[in-house]
Amino acid sequence: MALLSENIKTLRKQNNMTQKDLADFLGVHVSSVCKYEAGASVPTPDAITRLAKFFGVSTDYLYGVEKYALGDDVDEMKEMLKSSPEFRVLFDIAKNATPTEIKQMIAIHNAMKATNDNF
Repeated sequence: MALLSENIKTLRKQNNMTQKDLADFLGVHVSSVCKYEAGASVPTPDAITRLAKFFGVSTDYLYGVEKYALGDDVDEMKEMLKSSPEFRVLFDIAKNATPTEIKQMIAIHNAMKATNDNF
């Protein structure tokens, strides 16, 4: 659970929160937050969900399954989905794609970009 503890600490610091601030938010003692960040203890599933919502990330991001936090990008992505039919088509294709298919699509995009200056 090293990634979980590191991600909690990083997100807390990025949001200019003290361990006490985070403890107050979660309704736990500050020593619990210290243990979460040290990897000596794991927050409850409810606390994990609350942390994810508060910091604007997924629970998978907290656990280290996802590499990137969406954060403020979510609003931008929502706007793009609303205003761009092309982006919507790409999103619809990608949301049902397997990880292998996504890697293949990225490889195709990179190959097209490398061989076409106007791409």
